Amino acid sequence: MKKYRLKESPTTGGAPGTPAGTIVHQWQGHDYGAASFDSMMSQEQYMSVSLVPGENPYFTVPVRLLEEV
Repeated sequence: MKKYRLKESPTTGGAPGTPAGTIVHQWQGHDYGAASFDSMMSQEQYMSVSLVPGENPYFTVPVRLLEEV
């Protein structure tokens, strides 16, 4: 499972205001189309992530804000 650092605080997606520098983990479960929907609506690619690997809640963030660690 991939791990990422937020390069800046998201203003869109499922967790606006999550601080820059927060470590998030790629969501491996079913996101019920959340990332796909956000990507379609914003014309920007989104990914579902969680704060704890494999544990809810998950949320979406723009891929451009993610830096793999």
